Amino acid sequence: MSDEKESLEIVDTRNVLTVEELQELKKLASMSKTARAVIAVVIGGMMLVGGDKVIDFLQAHVTVTH
Repeated sequence: MSDEKESLEIVDTRNVLTVEELQELKKLASMSKTARAVIAVVIGGMMLVGGDKVIDFLQAHVTVTH
């Protein structure tokens, strides 16, 4: 492990961002948290059921055309 410490710089964006931009950033952060939760649930479900069974189910019920 490295003994170096990373410095954290806090930037005050109240005077730089507009209210609309700040709201958009909050929406993006919320969407990111939701996406991570959905991915975690999907991966957890696959681990619970078994990846091979999920792949077999998808191959039997999903038609892919090339």
